[in-house]
Amino acid sequence: MTNKLEKLPNEPIVILSYVDYNYETDGSPVMAQLEKVLDEQSEPVFYIINVLEARVNFEDLTRAANLAAKQFNIHHHPNMRESLIVTQDQMVRLGAKGMDSEVYGKITFKIFETVDEALAYARS
Repeated sequence: MTNKLEKLPNEPIVILSYVDYNYETDGSPVMAQLEKVLDEQSEPVFYIINVLEARVNFEDLTRAANLAAKQFNIHHHPNMRESLIVTQDQMVRLGAKGMDSEVYGKITFKIFETVDEALAYARS
């Protein structure tokens, strides 16, 4: 597993970058780590999910959606201001849009092509 979870200093922004990631084995530990970071915040934060370098298939998307929406409910955490996803993969875009359904708890993502675009949005 290669991923990086970081809270930017002095900014309400958390970035999770995925590279070599297995949703089946790595998903729960990463979500637990994210939940801990969110619990520690004094204000709601923007959550940027960077999957530009990740290789994702349909099964990965399904597992990630179930994990985030049903097991951890991360995107409805009181310290989650907004979820942003960075991708250029059409399948990931469609998966993110599909999260805005009752089945997944009406999770809405703003989608960006670059991390810089997502950061600019969060900082505006």
